[in-house]
Amino acid sequence: MYVKPWYHGDSFGNRYAMVIDYKYAKKILNRCKNPIIIAGELLSRDKEAIDIISKARYDIVSTTPKTYIAFKDRDRETYYESLNTLINLLKSDDWKGFNGKEYDLAVFIGIFHQLLIQMISTLRNFSNVITMNASRFYVSIADYSFPNLDRDTWLEYLRKTFL
Repeated sequence: MYVKPWYHGDSFGNRYAMVIDYKYAKKILNRCKNPIIIAGELLSRDKEAIDIISKARYDIVSTTPKTYIAFKDRDRETYYESLNTLINLLKSDDWKGFNGKEYDLAVFIGIFHQLLIQMISTLRNFSNVITMNASRFYVSIADYSFPNLDRDTWLEYLRKTFL
């Protein structure tokens, strides 16, 4: 299925992200040995989305202080690391993750689009980590991505994927 990228400059080569729904996203998460959720500032602006993601059973890394505080307010243990440093750690062969195991899937949510495509591009070219975009807008450079969604549909996707 072809989805028009939300950002018109978001076309890199001839390989596009597989468009997935919540059923397939849940299957991917269940098949991976050690996924990580990377949460950005845009997520901290949506209280319902934070509530949903805070109940996920995977490691969560907040990339901004606002997101870190939002998870702490919900009594959710989360790690804090800048996005650039985290991407460098994920592409490093020596780093074993926050929990002592290598991450095989990075799920991005709530990161500014222009920054996100650069970070996913780095992982795509310099690591073996699979990338999934769980934000509201399609990101063609990821391995997997939700399509362009309105807010209510996106929240439903999050509920059915992470809960």
